[in-house]
Amino acid sequence: MLVRDVDLSRDCDAVLRVNREFSTETVFDVRYVDGAFVLRETPRRVTREYPFDFASPGRDHAVVAVVDRAVVGFLATSYQRWNRRLVVEEVFVDSVRRRQGVARAMVDRVLARAGEVGATHLWLETSNVNVPAIRAYQRLGFEFCVLSLYENTPARGEIALHLPRAVGEPPPTRCRF
Repeated sequence: MLVRDVDLSRDCDAVLRVNREFSTETVFDVRYVDGAFVLRETPRRVTREYPFDFASPGRDHAVVAVVDRAVVGFLATSYQRWNRRLVVEEVFVDSVRRRQGVARAMVDRVLARAGEVGATHLWLETSNVNVPAIRAYQRLGFEFCVLSLYENTPARGEIALHLPRAVGEPPPTRCRF
């Protein structure tokens, strides 16, 4: 597998062909209990493909993962100088290549960049319904820290889960949920 900087002139169509759909049989129900937010896995079947647009503003760097000359993953970031976060704006791995180290290879690549730009954390956000991604992010060393509501968006009713990972620290050895 090769992870390299994206080249929009040659990678655009290939990135758009990557299957971004996910399915899950459970979601995280978020409750406020005794002064703390509690995530409870709840049965609910969800299949969704998140939209993707190369023209989205704010990205300042992106990488692709390539296997057998085919793009199988994409990860884009933006650096926020004020809080020294390298924000993962977009990450996806083709459905047939998941759980094969593609996301880990891309995260490792951007972790190296994070140190170069002075970031102290990678930061990402996902929905409480995307349990497969949450589990993958935990295996990659991201930890749940905060949540917010998706009010006035197409995802109304879902809850954003924010997961940081410290730069320069090894990931935890097991999931926290």
